[in-house]
Amino acid sequence: MAQITTAGELTLELNVELECGGALVRIVARDTLLASDETANGLLVYPPQCGCTDPYFLEYDPAAGCDDGSCATAIVFGCLDIDACNYDPAANFNVPQLCCYGPSDCNGLDITVVCPDVGVSGTSEEFSISIGPNPAHGSVNILYTTGNSVRLRGTLRDALGRRSRDLGRIRGSGALALDFAHLPVGLYHLLLDMDGSVLHRRLIIE
Repeated sequence: MAQITTAGELTLELNVELECGGALVRIVARDTLLASDETANGLLVYPPQCGCTDPYFLEYDPAAGCDDGSCATAIVFGCLDIDACNYDPAANFNVPQLCCYGPSDCNGLDITVVCPDVGVSGTSEEFSISIGPNPAHGSVNILYTTGNSVRLRGTLRDALGRRSRDLGRIRGSGALALDFAHLPVGLYHLLLDMDGSVLHRRLIIE
């Protein structure tokens, strides 16, 4: 306990060391160069260091001693890896364990739930498909063989959303050309939906 009198402007910082059940607890005023057994607390600074004290916001400051209303951006958890089939551009806090890349690489998650439109094989006894060239320079050729008539829809996914195009019904063997010359260079995800059977390919446009 202390009583301090001053005619000027009072500023101070305190570091506290407590013994609890034989263990030392060290609480310090600043989080600069914290030792492994130290915890910062803005209440040990006067005037107090204020900030966002709500851990559900990106601006959260665990060392803040008071709330100054700076909490502005609520945390949205999700996968921010654009290579993942469940990449979520609306998320702002990446959780790698949520990312799914295919049936054999989904971090133990159920791909039919995480990526319901991805993960079905693009080759069967009645249907086969190939895509090239990849990387692509302006256009991509889709070579297909199918025993039954199926409706084919192509969806190109990028960081800004989706572009879909109905490619019509296909049967037998043939080829379709998709023109991507108007798109900027980058990594895309091409999904081909054949009456519910989906093929997912990463596509590079140069």
